[in-house]
Amino acid sequence: MEEQSERESRLLISEVSLPAGGATRSLQIFYDTRNDQRLMLSLANPGTRTASVELRLGDKSHRLELAGGAQLYTNASEMFGEATDALWVEANEAIHIAALIEIPNGRGGFVQVPAPSSAVPRRLIPKTVNGAGYESSFVLLNPTDAAMSGSLALGRTMVAYSIDARGVFVHEVPDDGQPRTSSFAVLQADGAMPILSSIVRAHRRDGTLRTAATWHALEGTHFWAPVSTYPTMLRHGKIQYELDILNEGPVPATVYLDHFDVDGTHSGRYERIVPLGKKMVLDLEHTFGIGALRGSVRIFSDSEVGLTLLKKVTNVHGELVFSDVPLQEAPEGDTRTLTFPLFSDGDGHATEVVLVNPSTAATEGTLRIRDETGETRTTILR
Repeated sequence: MEEQSERESRLLISEVSLPAGGATRSLQIFYDTRNDQRLMLSLANPGTRTASVELRLGDKSHRLELAGGAQLYTNASEMFGEATDALWVEANEAIHIAALIEIPNGRGGFVQVPAPSSAVPRRLIPKTVNGAGYESSFVLLNPTDAAMSGSLALGRTMVAYSIDARGVFVHEVPDDGQPRTSSFAVLQADGAMPILSSIVRAHRRDGTLRTAATWHALEGTHFWAPVSTYPTMLRHGKIQYELDILNEGPVPATVYLDHFDVDGTHSGRYERIVPLGKKMVLDLEHTFGIGALRGSVRIFSDSEVGLTLLKKVTNVHGELVFSDVPLQEAPEGDTRTLTFPLFSDGDGHATEVVLVNPSTAATEGTLRIRDETGETRTTILR
């Protein structure tokens, strides 16, 4: 309820972007219930056979049966209680998994962020922030059966880590009360590499949570991402996309950015050399010299670089809400089916589905929204 108008508002509190990843039989997820946080799981079975699913945290476990085509949304925190550990989801059939951490915002609501998981290997984060109300939790997951050790480089600060087999390591960087500073994070492993993520939280002066996001990064040479800085019913005011590029490779990298509008027409190009060991930050509207972006961005580099793309939205209260936009690698082969395991609509939630066609040929298909039993449901799309 909007206090001034006493009407239901469209105040954006948090935004989460989830990629349509592949199905898996095993996934490690960061579980953290400190400060009344909770972990929400969405499991979807794309097959026709019933999947037996085991959720395991330490010496506790719960078993679930997921019928073919069905979906389950559950609060894992109610099953396992208070802990900071690694939760394992294992099934006898490949299933799709989405995991969200809900963080109380101090004003009666929650801010949602993707839970760090072992889905994609990550060894660096091109952007870290501290000060001016910002704090970070760096999460290192070890999905292997052997212990790991090494150092986490946060700018000029080195943090030693040691992680038990199939365990987790968390390093907290609290707000130091100083003006905001920015750097980057890189893992230096003694052997096998853990999977790195960071959960960034921004607080108001009264201590309540303004916004939060899980920041990821991908390393590679060719990526796509959807972009739109046009206001919508949920996003008001200024919308920005900020791309952080970090070159930790063996040679300087030449990076090319191309913008395509919603019809696939090429409408802008940018080229930049990123020296070895350096990073750069780009505001995409300024980079392409376009007043408003809508469409997709292709990122190509002649040498591997690390990338993080952040969306920054100003809500109707003039507060900044940021989220991590998953970069998509150029697909190999013919992808016919994509499954999003979580669709939420109503009770203050809305879902936006964004599709990008990276090929040179037009494509068409069908979007089906299914209920918990797998039956197709009728939904009004705006």
